[in-house]
Amino acid sequence: MHFSAVDVKEPIMKMGPVDAPVLTNAKDWVTPTDWVLNVEFGQAICLPGKEKYKMMIAINDFQVKTSNPSTYKEGYCRWGERLENKAFKLPFKNDDNIGRVYVYLLDGDKPICYWRGRVTDFLNPNPIH
Repeated sequence: MHFSAVDVKEPIMKMGPVDAPVLTNAKDWVTPTDWVLNVEFGQAICLPGKEKYKMMIAINDFQVKTSNPSTYKEGYCRWGERLENKAFKLPFKNDDNIGRVYVYLLDGDKPICYWRGRVTDFLNPNPIH
């Protein structure tokens, strides 16, 4: 790739054809791949206040949220929610390219804190069902 700068009065946009090998390689990165998420939300302790907090997991544009907790009291929420076989699509061919998973604590729909990890931290190639 080459960039150059020229002092001009009006902006100039130049476009050219993209080589076939570049287009072929790009298709691998924009073609959606099917993924499946299995997650269990248990409980959280040392929470601020006595609120009905929710949890959310976000992987790129895909998000799953819990409902309100089944039990809550000062500093504690219990969801006991299991979400199995949540199918979604991402434009990545392998798990190394997906990047980050975010786990949010929500007050209503407002995130108040999060934890960030890699997708590869959550993979189990031989899940037991």
